[in-house]
Parts: sequence; structure tokens; C-alpha cells
Amino acid sequence: MSSKKNNKSKKHTIKRENRAVINDSQTSEIADEPLVTIIIPTFERPRLFRIALESVLNQTYKNLDIFITDNSHNDETEKLMQPYLAKDPRIKYEHHDEYDASANWKRARGYNNPDAEYVNWLMDDDVFAPTKIEKMIAAFEQHPTATLVTSYRPMIDIDGNPLPDKTFNKRLIDRDGLIRGKEIGRKVLFDFGNYIGEPSTVLIKKAALNNFDLGWSGREGKYLVSDWPTWLCCLAKGDLFYFAEPLSFFRAHEENGQKKVLFIYNSIICWFMEIDYAWETHAFFETHEEYAVTLLNFLTRVCKWLTPTSAYIYNRAFENPVTDELTESYDEMLHLQRRAFMRATAIIKEHNLGNFEKDGEIKSDD
Repeated sequence: MSSKKNNKSKKHTIKRENRAVINDSQTSEIADEPLVTIIIPTFERPRLFRIALESVLNQTYKNLDIFITDNSHNDETEKLMQPYLAKDPRIKYEHHDEYDASANWKRARGYNNPDAEYVNWLMDDDVFAPTKIEKMIAAFEQHPTATLVTSYRPMIDIDGNPLPDKTFNKRLIDRDGLIRGKEIGRKVLFDFGNYIGEPSTVLIKKAALNNFDLGWSGREGKYLVSDWPTWLCCLAKGDLFYFAEPLSFFRAHEENGQKKVLFIYNSIICWFMEIDYAWETHAFFETHEEYAVTLLNFLTRVCKWLTPTSAYIYNRAFENPVTDELTESYDEMLHLQRRAFMRATAIIKEHNLGNFEKDGEIKSDD
């Protein structure tokens, strides 16, 4: 890790006015196209970052506003960026070498170009297909009720080789189509399944966001998971258009053990918060039975994950002491588990609920 020259943040930005333009000859071609912001947070992965950035620059859709915030503690990515900055006025690049991961993420979340109607995040190791933005903008124009457009997203390894699908990234439906927001939102809450995709996968209509930021209820705080709560926020206001073809690629990595466990605990906490908020706002649940079934499924999943994750931490506690952050998330998860149990039990008794039926399969309207 290289030493810092000073404690000040280094920013390298290119100013733009109204619309991103490649050159004068293309101005007329994009004059009527809506502006799309692409947000790329990055940290010390110059090789993969270059691949991600090139996948944006190779888009067939040209009216892009590209924002990059880099918290690398070396200057490899900064040097890599110089030729791109010299030739492409659509790019804004900031290097904040004093930022930690949280601060860099906060900077990315805080970026908002008021001229852009749509926004798509891109993780610095994922990849866009060349026609992703063009096809997704066309879907928005053809389906005015849509607030999100997503697609099938195959997994790839560190070298770009295809990996087998897992449950979470299998095709949602077998052909392109519009899916009702309430239907897919309820399924996400019931199954705790992110069928819609990671931040790189989804093009968002900014008007459907809360204050142009990620999340939904506003209660998530440090437990916020960036993607599916944001999808719920948008689906509460509109529908989802789904492409069965791959328009982005999700790169899978091995994660540090405690980091992975912490993410699971925080995801469970966030899940309960969004279930609770969905019931309060009547966003996705129409009956007490739907709410109770979702709470019971929450309890089942917590019990399923609690034993193996606790055992993992205990068995490795001597090599990697458990962090206060992990302990706090564990305690909060147990607290919410008790709340969910009491609430589900009260609803079942009060409304004399008997046998429950599982949600059906997702179908498109097209």
C-alpha cells in the first residue's frame, strides 16, 4: 500500500453541460435520448475495473453520464483513468484515497445528476452486455408503468469464465415480459430471494426512488442491503420489465468468512424491517394471512441459518476474534426473531388462521 502524499482528497472530474456528448457528429443522434447515469464505486481492482468501464464505454446507447468514485490507497486506477478522461467527456472521476469503503459508498450514493432520468450502478468487477442500456431504455419507453428493468444475469469467475446458475440467478421467466410490481415484490419478501438482480443488473427510473437514494423504509441504517430493498421501493410504485437474455454478468468471488456471516445477519435484519414496512404501508400484502405466512417463513430461515453460522464463528473464534459489529448484528437478529414470532402468533390467533398456501409462480403479463 503506497503512502499518501497528503491528507486531502484528490478529485479528477470533467464538467459537462446538460447532455453527455461524444463528439459533434453524434449530438443530433442523442439529442432526444434520455440521459442515463452509470455509477461505479471502485477500490484497488484496476484490471477488473478496466473491464467494467470498457463495458460501459462500449454501450450502443451513447447518452451516458459516467461517475466513478475511487478510494484506492494507491494510484494505479488513477493512472489508468488518464487516457479515458482525456478523450471521453462523459466521465467524472474522483479519487478519495483517504476514504474507507463506507465513505466511498456514501459518496457514490450521494451522486445525483439532475439531468439524468435513469440510473444504473455498476460494481467494479461486473460487466455490461453491449446492448444493455439501449434495450432497457426501449423497454421503459414501451412500458410506462415500469419503474425497473432487469435481465437474466449469468455468473462468471475471476477470469470471466461462465459458472453454473444458482437458485438466486436463474431466469425469472422464460421470455421477455412485464411483471406486476406487487406480485414480484411479495415474492421477494416471502422467499427472501433477490430474483431481480444485483445493483449492476437493474436500470432504475430515478423518479421511483426515495430522495434518489438506495433503500426503501429509511429505517435500515447500517443494516441496509443495497439492492433488493431499493427494488421493493420502486416496485411499490410500478412494475418490472424482465429480459430473459443476459444483459449483464455477475462476477462471483470467495468472501472472508466473518464478512460473509455479517452480511447474512444484516440481510436478515433488513428483511424483517422491510416485511414490517410493507405491512404498515399496504405495499405488497393484501391480507393478514399473507403477512403471517411471510413472518413464519422469516422465522424458518433464521433458524436454518443460525446454527451453521454460529458454529462457523465459534470454531474459528480463536483464529479470528469475533468483532463487536458481528456480535451486535447477532443480538439484533435474535431480538427481531422474537418479535416476528410474537407478531405471527398474535395474528394467527386473532384472525383464526389455519392452513397456509405458498405463493405461486411468477408470470409475465406479456
